[in-house]
Amino acid sequence: MCTFVSVIKNLINLLTNLIFTRMKQLYATIAVVAAALTGGSVTALAAQQQVTPEGFVYNISDAGTASLFTILPGMPGASVTELTIPDVINCNGVDYPVTALEANCLKGHASIKKLVLGKNVTEVGDYALQGCMSLSEVQFDDALKTIGNMSFYQCTSLGNLTFNEGLETIGSYTFWQNQPVKSVYIPASVKKIGANPWGECSAMEKVEVDPANTSYVVIDGVLFDINVETLICLPCAKYFIETGMVYTVPSTVKVLLNNCMRANPFMIEYVLPEGLETIGAQAFLGCSNLTKLNIPSTVTSIGNDVFLLLPKLTSFSVAEGNKKYRSENGMFLTADNSELIYCLIASPDVVVPEGVKSIRTKCFQQKSALVNVTLPSTLQSIGANSFTGCENLEKVTFNAGLQTIGDNAFANCKKLVGADLTGVRTIGAQAFAQCDMLTDVKFGPMLLSLGRLAFNNCWNIRSIELPGTIAMFGTGVFSNCQRMTTIKLGEGLSEIPEGCFTTNLLLEEITIPSSVKKIGRDAFNYNMNLKRVTFNEGLKSIGGGAFTTCDLLKVELPSTVTEIGDLSFSNNVNMESFVAGSNLKTIGSGAFVNNVLLQSAALNDGLESIGADAFSGTGLTEVVIPASVKSIGKNVFDLCDELVFIEDRAETPQTLTEDILGEESYDYVELRVPAASVEAYKAADIWSKFSNIVPLSSGVEDIESIGEVRITDIYDINGVRLDAPAPGLNIIRTSDGKVRKVMVR
Repeated sequence: MCTFVSVIKNLINLLTNLIFTRMKQLYATIAVVAAALTGGSVTALAAQQQVTPEGFVYNISDAGTASLFTILPGMPGASVTELTIPDVINCNGVDYPVTALEANCLKGHASIKKLVLGKNVTEVGDYALQGCMSLSEVQFDDALKTIGNMSFYQCTSLGNLTFNEGLETIGSYTFWQNQPVKSVYIPASVKKIGANPWGECSAMEKVEVDPANTSYVVIDGVLFDINVETLICLPCAKYFIETGMVYTVPSTVKVLLNNCMRANPFMIEYVLPEGLETIGAQAFLGCSNLTKLNIPSTVTSIGNDVFLLLPKLTSFSVAEGNKKYRSENGMFLTADNSELIYCLIASPDVVVPEGVKSIRTKCFQQKSALVNVTLPSTLQSIGANSFTGCENLEKVTFNAGLQTIGDNAFANCKKLVGADLTGVRTIGAQAFAQCDMLTDVKFGPMLLSLGRLAFNNCWNIRSIELPGTIAMFGTGVFSNCQRMTTIKLGEGLSEIPEGCFTTNLLLEEITIPSSVKKIGRDAFNYNMNLKRVTFNEGLKSIGGGAFTTCDLLKVELPSTVTEIGDLSFSNNVNMESFVAGSNLKTIGSGAFVNNVLLQSAALNDGLESIGADAFSGTGLTEVVIPASVKSIGKNVFDLCDELVFIEDRAETPQTLTEDILGEESYDYVELRVPAASVEAYKAADIWSKFSNIVPLSSGVEDIESIGEVRITDIYDINGVRLDAPAPGLNIIRTSDGKVRKVMVR
């Protein structure tokens, strides 16, 4: 354990140093750009990094060599079509030989059509020119020794290349998807070639190797190591059409390297020899016309995604005597039957054999023929992407012992109707996302974890009941379940995470369990029919936008809530009243903005901060600001056209730097303040804009009588109806339909 921890610490330190070094280089580059824009010569920075007037940035090593680091965007070099790497770069009178193109240095530069390497360049780094789609010509000089991994990946205009004698290393996937390539000639000097450098080069017919090369050999246009034990690259070539589209791997081959036969559109069969031991990752992936495959008895290792995207495969078997693998009804399994690795030939009805404990990643991915699946009683886990995109899958019989469902396991199974998950403990991210027809989902008391977006865009789910056992609850789990009408949350849940139930358009009410301490940002936003939320004691915070654009009629917070975030209850256009809990400290910016029918907002003593625009655009007629409030944001009561008065109980005016009302509103909104503080408010910034600043009234009897207006109802701060005014804050409803808050002493 100590050794493991030590290794992890060393890795963390290494990554930190790499990131710091890279950032330091970038900051140094920015610092020198200004000088480069105005100067006519190379500008130096502490003899470590130089930038030319064209915007080419070079790093200088301690050994006195230079390497191309990047091209600055917006500089002349960023639009160059023909790029010649210089032999040397001069800085302060010293010539530094340019020996390398660093990793990623020219990645994605669409303008470059021709690249000429200088005579001192020995290395082209990983990803150096990845995605340079206009690049059609590269001239290598004799000094070049190394071409890095994926360095010319997706250079889709780059055709045949002439490699220099002296080249020693060609990295993995170096020239992938370079469609014009038809043939490759490998010099005698090459000693190391990574995994299939010419994968998905659809026009490539053959590979040739200099007869003097002592590391590699070509047989019938296919690249092998010198001993013909490792197959490196079988070209995607019309060459094989002439041989009947069947390729027989030589009997000496023990290893098929990663991706060595990938995406060959011509092959209908690969004949694999007894003696083959290893089939690398994605070796046959995407061979769209492959119809037949037999795995020899000697194979002991098969990489990931080897059998993915083989739509025409009709014959698959594992030779008798294989001690590691077996086959059954088109399924590829471990010999002990514990793991289903891949289903190669999917019929409409599939029964996974008893004994299988796990289904490997991508096992049934995109099997469009699949309609019904029966899982065995022994199954414990389903891997990530196992059934992704099975567009005709309608029914899965889940077993009671199933514990884990991986990320995206059933994503985009458009016809899946039900999922009985009563025994499941862990459901991964997007596990059932975009299952359009999913209506019936059942969870059990063992559920511990729900991953991010697990049921996102499951439009037809009508109701769910979640147990209180969930300890890990991802964001957006039930977002955009537009026909959801019922949600029952179990006691024990501690948090409702960000975006969890957003855009559930038919949901009308929800009860938050007392165990919930936090409602995350946007948790219920855009639930446009949500009218009632019952909050229980125990809740502490409500995140920004949590209930924005709902249809809440009133909000009463429990005493335990201390914070409501920005826009938390905004755009609830039918909301009429808000009652704060006794311990609320913070109302976020825009918390109730645009709630046009909001007439009553009962704020608690102890409230400290009201954010900008918190009540902007509401129907408030009057506002009582408790003496405890220390901070009031800008435009907090802007566009409150019905506002008659603001009662601020603070003896010392809060410091305001920006308006809290629209400019014209200061003339008709009355400001009521403690009698001893009237002059202080009249002298304070912003407060002084009020035309009418008056001392506070003493009780209900001081309500101004206008015509026949009379008091019809009296309530305390908790909404309990009173027979007569009581000491403290009273909520008064009058015969003209207005609601006022009055302090009775």
